[in-house]
Amino acid sequence: QLNNGELDFIVVEGLFDKSEYDSTLFSLEKFIPVCSPKSEFANKEVSFQEITRSRLILREQGSGTREIFENILQKNNYSLHAFSRIIEIGNMAAIKKMVSNDLGITFLFEVVGKKEIEDKSLSVINVPGFFEQREFNFVLLKDSFFRERYMIIYELLKQTFNEVINC
Repeated sequence: QLNNGELDFIVVEGLFDKSEYDSTLFSLEKFIPVCSPKSEFANKEVSFQEITRSRLILREQGSGTREIFENILQKNNYSLHAFSRIIEIGNMAAIKKMVSNDLGITFLFEVVGKKEIEDKSLSVINVPGFFEQREFNFVLLKDSFFRERYMIIYELLKQTFNEVINC
């Protein structure tokens, strides 16, 4: 859509050829495992193998979050089959609520669970060696005539994003 002129710019997480586009880093976000504070995994160090015993609650097939998680599993020589019980849900708010009620664990961007982690309705699972971070980039066509205008929008988006995550 960007190439066809249907979109002026995009904010994207994922792979794209940076030599083909003009891009600016929007944010760098951690992808983390979380559980209920009542979970056996809360506030202690556990192996990845140990958390596979838990019910996994994740987004539906085709969602970006699910794709990221499946890529992480593959990179670590696992698949979804490592988890014996899986629930798929198409709504992140519902997933966070289920996890906070100790119905399973999930993986999400830290910024998505920030409020719940701060209010202690979710706990980060401490898995040694597990560190995943993803870039979110503001992308537009190279040599865009409207680059200056789009960069003003970028600055406004960035400012609003920072205000929202810091409140």
